[in-house]
Amino acid sequence: MTYITDKPTLPRLRELALSATLLGRVFGCIRIHTTEEIAARLRSAGLGCELITRPYQPAHPWSLHKIRTYAIEAEIGPFLHVDNDVFIHKQLPQAILRAPVVAQSFERSNQYSLEGLPYSWIAEFIPKRGEWQAFNMGIFGGTDTDAILVYAKVAMLAAAQCPSAEPNVVEQAIMGKVMQKMAAPVTALFKDDAPDGYTHLMQAKDDRETLERVLWRLWYENPRAFDAFSHEDPSVPHGPLLKQRGWKAGYFETDPRPGEVHSNPGYVGYVGIGGDWLSVRVNEGENTRIEMHHVNHRRVTMRKFQLNAGPLNLEDARFVFWINRFWMLATRWPKSRMDFQRCHLLTFDRDFKLLSDVRPTIENNHLDHGPQQKNWTLFFHQCHIHIESRVKPHNVAVVVGPEGTILRRYSSPWDAPEWVYGSMSGGTPPKLVDGLFWTFFHSYLPQSVPTRRRYYVGAMAFEPNPPFRVVKYTPVPILTGTRVETAAHPGSLVVVFPVGSGIDDTQTWMVTSGINDSVCGYHLIPHAELVALCKPVSNEVKADPGGPGVVPAIPTLSVAGC
Repeated sequence: MTYITDKPTLPRLRELALSATLLGRVFGCIRIHTTEEIAARLRSAGLGCELITRPYQPAHPWSLHKIRTYAIEAEIGPFLHVDNDVFIHKQLPQAILRAPVVAQSFERSNQYSLEGLPYSWIAEFIPKRGEWQAFNMGIFGGTDTDAILVYAKVAMLAAAQCPSAEPNVVEQAIMGKVMQKMAAPVTALFKDDAPDGYTHLMQAKDDRETLERVLWRLWYENPRAFDAFSHEDPSVPHGPLLKQRGWKAGYFETDPRPGEVHSNPGYVGYVGIGGDWLSVRVNEGENTRIEMHHVNHRRVTMRKFQLNAGPLNLEDARFVFWINRFWMLATRWPKSRMDFQRCHLLTFDRDFKLLSDVRPTIENNHLDHGPQQKNWTLFFHQCHIHIESRVKPHNVAVVVGPEGTILRRYSSPWDAPEWVYGSMSGGTPPKLVDGLFWTFFHSYLPQSVPTRRRYYVGAMAFEPNPPFRVVKYTPVPILTGTRVETAAHPGSLVVVFPVGSGIDDTQTWMVTSGINDSVCGYHLIPHAELVALCKPVSNEVKADPGGPGVVPAIPTLSVAGC
């Protein structure tokens, strides 16, 4: 196989991966001739092929890349070259595999354009009309490597003399002329219709339906390669979620009861109340609730409290502990009313007894109609709870007390042109580290394959004072949802959903996430590595039309510790 280009594209990489996957099952050893840049991407796809690399050099016509591969392989021994858009599903006949020279199928002279080519060049290299012999070379090779090597050298000479000739003329018509001259018979796999188990896309490869079918088939045949070729940017992490970027990671052992699914864990660390806690979303049929689990040695959790917060469903809780109570932002909705989701600010005492439950009056959250409100998060600063209701623009509201009274709102627009992985949504409660608040957000992109969505995690940092301008962010995801070697229930979305985080004395983050709506996981991320993945943001900040441009003094609550 050959893929030599300075601009690899996802459709061609997917075709190559699918073809190589199928060929590997039929023939075993597959060699791919390519550039080192493309080889690096193919290695990450785990195709299990031998990769032979050579520097990229422009070729006119482009079929010279294949012809050079023919010459290299002929020097090694008998071979069968397969085009990247050819899919072979079962073993070929022995007569084909043992033939001196083999090609896909015979082609007529009217399928080739010789217009504008020098007559002397045509006479030397192209078969006469009455003695026409040319073949489609979707597959090509054979046991007569001497004849193939002669052909390759003649074709390269012809291309050098007339680089404007069409690729198929140089590759396929010249092959017919050389083999005819050498009396080397060419065996075709088929004459008119391709046999069962053989597909050559040819001109149909860029049709929308074909692109879609190749994507679906790659997802089915080789999920790891599907993940590897889901993004143009090779720096986007892919593969098993717990191995991405080399960070330590694992699953929490939350011990769900029969019929329960645990996911979307929110880390809450506070040594003054007996160690670390984890809020866990529990799905049981149509009911969704939150449980608080005590964390023992990072992995094993012990269920302690089931939050009793009334008849509304409750999910995706973000927690902080402040002034002797737990503060939680979560999504709530009436049972059977998924279309009516609103964010609630709840408080609980140390024993997780509900103290208050309000709907803050920002982002139309207090209305009984309009867009859903989800994925808000919160942090405390200067003796006030702050609600982060949007990531981009960065909307922050200052809240007075558990009744959720809004004291002040800020909106800071910022630009993230490199983030092409869906709209940013809230994730983890921001934490103050080295003078900046850091938070891990999520986004998703739709997919046409059965998984429907793929989720991504990024990080950003913002200033600790109003208007809380975003100053750094990761331009590409730090984690990517996957089902490759990753826990998942059948039919679940491809999800990595950050809900909580904490940072220890070694400046290492623990980010807790829901994985594929199926399990609770964590990643340990060194802060220095996170900073290195970020780039600065520089944008003019506009005042929020909902308030004056001058930040008013914020009254201090009479609370112990503030």
